[in-house]
Amino acid sequence: MTQQSQRISRRSFLAASALTVASPLVLSSSTLGRERVIPPSERIVMGLIGNGNMGSGLLGAFVGDRRNCQMVAVCDCYRSHLDRGVARVNRDYGNSDCRGYERYEDVLAREDIDAVVIATPDHWHTKMSIEACRAGKDVFCEKPLTHTPAESRQIVAAARRYNRVCSSGSQRVYEDYGYMAPVVQSGALGEVKEAFFECGPAPTDPYYPEEPIPAGLNWCRWLGPAPMVPFHNERRSGNFGGGWRRYSDYGNGFLADWGTHKLAGILYALGIDDVEPIEIIPNTSAPHYRDHYATLVYPG
Repeated sequence: MTQQSQRISRRSFLAASALTVASPLVLSSSTLGRERVIPPSERIVMGLIGNGNMGSGLLGAFVGDRRNCQMVAVCDCYRSHLDRGVARVNRDYGNSDCRGYERYEDVLAREDIDAVVIATPDHWHTKMSIEACRAGKDVFCEKPLTHTPAESRQIVAAARRYNRVCSSGSQRVYEDYGYMAPVVQSGALGEVKEAFFECGPAPTDPYYPEEPIPAGLNWCRWLGPAPMVPFHNERRSGNFGGGWRRYSDYGNGFLADWGTHKLAGILYALGIDDVEPIEIIPNTSAPHYRDHYATLVYPG
């Protein structure tokens, strides 16, 4: 029997404890889960890893869902982002229970945390998701989940091996393109043979001269599994129009950023969002990167 299976989880412990409380103790209706309030033993205890542009938005969403979850940890290797996230959680909850960490491993080591939100640059997603599954945590990871289909298969394998829930998604699939699915799948358009989407350029890997590392930023930690390079703020910036997404070591340009929304919308509408392409044919004759395109061939 593993150490993880031997220990009693917070949920099972509190649920069992509620049945053995001495009779003179009076429990509130909220503790018992009445009045549409989820008891603490049933809330998902969470930690956020990466409090940048998308991370801060996700943090607000999960902190606002007090009925279902409780955020107890924020992790970031940039001190200003870390302190801002911890202060926000504690301010919204009206306490000082949320703790900050520079190392995501310290978040995964906490036995009271049920799930983590991963909102780092893309090059960290695979490693963190697999390690979170191994640590017994469920995962919500920002899109795009991985750089390659092979990495995605590794995450799926880890989730199944450790019996974890691992989720990633695009809000625009349902909000912007969801209306197309019943129309297309009903046959109203006939048999669909081709679909086209535009997503913007691939990474350009621009050069910028070295700059001083800002105080409070652990640049080695930020790079992590990526190659060691001199710091420039553009490499670290979360700017949606550029920043780290311009570099193939960290992201895959708008091909992966905006393209994730659009390609996922098409696959969902066609009902093949769980199918991999059987062939990818790049256009190698394009004279300029903005003219690049590829054809993805799917079964049928």
